[in-house]
Amino acid sequence: MLEVKPLRSPRRTFFATLPAGNGYYILLPPVPADTPETNPLMRTSGPPQFDSIDEDHVLNGLGKTTINHETAFYRYEEDIQKMKTQRTFEAVFDPLDQLNHDLVHTFTTAKILSLVKSSPKLDNAIQQSQQGIARCRALPNGSQTVLRSIKEINNEQAHKLSEAQQRVLSRYLLEARLAGAELNSADSRLHQSIYASLEEKKDIFRSNLIRTSEKFSSALMDPTSMDEAPKNVIDLLLKTSSTYSVGPVVTLKPPVYHSFMKYCRDRRQRWNVWRAFVGRAGFGDASTNNSLVIEDIRQLRAKEAKLFGYENYAALSMETKMARSVADVMSAVSEMTIPSKAKCQTELSSLQSYASENGLQGELKMWDMAYWRRKQREALFRINDEEVRQYFPFETVFESMLRLAKDLFQVTIKKDTSKQFPVWHEDMQFYKIFDQDGAELSGFYLDPYARIGEKDSQARCELAQNRSKAANASPLAALIFSFLPPTNGKPSMLTYDEVSSLFQKFGTALQHLLTTVPYGDVSGVNNVEWDALNVCGATFRMFLNNPSVLKSLSKHAENGQQIPDDLIQRLYQSERHLSSLDLLSEMYFGVLDLSLYTKGDFWQDITKDVWRDFMPFALEKVDAHPCGFSHVFVGHYAAAYYSFLWSEMVAADVYSAFNDAGFGKTKEAAHMGRMFRDTFLSLGGSCHAAEVFRRFRGRQVSPQALLQFYNIV
Repeated sequence: MLEVKPLRSPRRTFFATLPAGNGYYILLPPVPADTPETNPLMRTSGPPQFDSIDEDHVLNGLGKTTINHETAFYRYEEDIQKMKTQRTFEAVFDPLDQLNHDLVHTFTTAKILSLVKSSPKLDNAIQQSQQGIARCRALPNGSQTVLRSIKEINNEQAHKLSEAQQRVLSRYLLEARLAGAELNSADSRLHQSIYASLEEKKDIFRSNLIRTSEKFSSALMDPTSMDEAPKNVIDLLLKTSSTYSVGPVVTLKPPVYHSFMKYCRDRRQRWNVWRAFVGRAGFGDASTNNSLVIEDIRQLRAKEAKLFGYENYAALSMETKMARSVADVMSAVSEMTIPSKAKCQTELSSLQSYASENGLQGELKMWDMAYWRRKQREALFRINDEEVRQYFPFETVFESMLRLAKDLFQVTIKKDTSKQFPVWHEDMQFYKIFDQDGAELSGFYLDPYARIGEKDSQARCELAQNRSKAANASPLAALIFSFLPPTNGKPSMLTYDEVSSLFQKFGTALQHLLTTVPYGDVSGVNNVEWDALNVCGATFRMFLNNPSVLKSLSKHAENGQQIPDDLIQRLYQSERHLSSLDLLSEMYFGVLDLSLYTKGDFWQDITKDVWRDFMPFALEKVDAHPCGFSHVFVGHYAAAYYSFLWSEMVAADVYSAFNDAGFGKTKEAAHMGRMFRDTFLSLGGSCHAAEVFRRFRGRQVSPQALLQFYNIV
């Protein structure tokens, strides 16, 4: 197998043409002439110049930035080699922090623009640059010069370093080891072979899933079967139908599929669509069957784990997790399983009775759940999204959220009027965060409203700039939403789900914005263990489950009154409806993923065993859902899917501490807020997440808080 190594000389690396050994010429893209003076995207010493950057700046700027980064990195390597005195932490890592700052600043600026001013040219530029950016980020991991320097510092100076500096060291040492930097030549070639084969198999898995998903479409022969659906769902089906030139059409795209299953009252149609969804890339067509591909991916990852000295791939995955072992995860899951099953049995019995009384023939099946769950929820709690929306004007919610952050964390958040931070649209604002003593800490962009055809519709928290002492940079973030804009003098009004999304993203942003760690690689959310990444966002979202917090956000659009207590309670009950089933489902997928990467049995046998342990329904013969489980076979969550559940479990434990202290202007609430700021919000990735939690709570995390949060116990 051909081994490709980066060329050391910038002069040889970036010629537009290179003579090949066979006498032909290899043509490479010309090096862009862009500089920071001519291209505002490349100006990294100040805030992003969002108002001046166009598509050509992005296309050329990203390419030139990767070239500059590689050139600067090789020069940095030479400087380290020439050092005659003892290499210090600052001498090795400050230049790296500066290099990474410039790279991340440029790429995140371009990425944010692609999300809020979408165009084919911008999207293509981002896609083309990702491989180059990833290559640049990986350069230290493949450098023996850098590795020797880090080991020297770790062996001789670690006892003199701060906790954050030691975490920087440990991060680089782990990443270098798992990148193969310490393998011998034979094992290195084997590692490269495994990597190449794994990428090939992942491409096949992805292609099979896409092909089978796109192949299916089902026209609604009886449109009245969707007469319970709101207008936005009908519009979604009609939008899909334009591709097929017929009436309303159901496809397997997740938004379409889930909406259809929730509102279609025709059981046969639901079964037909459900069967197609869970059978994607399954046994229906041998040419697109992912069964053997799954086995290949599992075997390749098992080989990779063995190569690095781990018993299995799940053990390797745990190197970057708050849960330090598979056994820790299984212990927490075990504690939640029995009470969840008991509660689920009661709730499903109630749902079965309701469905039978309202026309269902026979037992509830998987393809019935979304429909009858919605029906029962509406009947029990009488929650109307539009009624709830009238209590949550965006401006009121947002300003109240900022006051909550001020009360809890002793910070002041002010809208910036200096115009020193250029914005990309007139609807948006820039906010600065100040400490108690008036010191400026950080800032964030807020782009709240939908712009059809121009802006990504997903709620996002994008990290625009890390805190870095070496780069003299303070944290920046961008909060991007697609709320309905104000119209005809009426304010933007939010649904409860949108309020939850706002709180979730703001909580995530605060961990980035309030970090005190001066090293970009471990500041804010950087280097936080994967299964703890969502803790701050989830904790802030859970604040909404305190009635006093929810009331403080509300102001009816017409009469100005706060949301009534009765509606709050019905809203909470509605949110927790059949939460036991949701929890069992999350545990099922998390344990299935870990089992696939710890056991050697055929994937179907593992699936049957794990399904039996958690799910209250029979596993249908046509159900081949692991063949479409892309998160763990082609995504970033192999042996890590449990991370979503773990973050939620940790957040529930953190929230219970806040809830016990209360959210008023009391000493107890202020103390809890200070503790949270000094641990989770301040330390970020500079301290292992398990230790961060211990410092906040004084003990290990307990699953009981999550069970209590969902009223399971």
